[in-house]
Amino acid sequence: MRVMFLIILFGMLGIAGFLIFSVRTVTHDPNVWHVEPLQAPASATPNDYRVALTEFTDQPVNMPAPIYEADARTLAQAFDLFVMAQPRVDRVAGSVEEAWITYVQRTETLQMPDYISVRFYDLEPVAPEADPAAPAEGTQSDEGAAEGEAGAETAEQPAPVAAPDRATIAIYSRSRFGYGDMGVNEARVTSWLQSLASFEE
Repeated sequence: MRVMFLIILFGMLGIAGFLIFSVRTVTHDPNVWHVEPLQAPASATPNDYRVALTEFTDQPVNMPAPIYEADARTLAQAFDLFVMAQPRVDRVAGSVEEAWITYVQRTETLQMPDYISVRFYDLEPVAPEADPAAPAEGTQSDEGAAEGEAGAETAEQPAPVAAPDRATIAIYSRSRFGYGDMGVNEARVTSWLQSLASFEE
C-alpha cells in the first residue's frame, strides 16, 4: 500500500512539474494573440476585461474608454514607455508607429501569460464654439456700421482657432489559462490607464 501511495504521489508531482514547465515555456503566436481590441470576441470564461467606447464595438465593454487631448501616436508612445517598465512584460506584436500593440505579462509565481491588446484611435476634432457676443455672419454691429463699408473691406479677419488633437483607446486584456482571473485583468488595465490621466479631457 505504501509503495502504491509513493508511486501515485511521484506521478502527480511529475505531472505538475511538466505542466508548470509547459506554461513557463509556452510561446506567443502573434497570429493568435495580436488582436484588434474592438473586434476580439469575449472570452467564454470570466477571465478578460475590455475598455472601449461602446459605440465603437459590438463586444461587451467593462469600462468606457476615456477621451484624450492628444493624437494616437503620442498616446501610444507614452503608454508603451510606461508598460515596458512594468515587471514581466514583453511585446508580442505591433508598434508605437501603428498605435497598436499587444503585450504579454506573466504572473509572478507560476509565470502564466496574460495578453493585453491595446490600440489608439484618432477622433474628429470638435469644432470651436461660436462666441455668442460676436455679430452673426453677414451682419454688422452699430459701431461697425458707423465706420462705413470701406473700413469693413480692409478689416482683418480673426485667425481661426486650431482644434486640439483628440483620440481614444481600446484595451482587451485576457488570461490564457484558467477559468477566473480574481480581478487581475481589471486591476492591470485600470492601473495602466492611470499613466495617461494627464492627457484626459
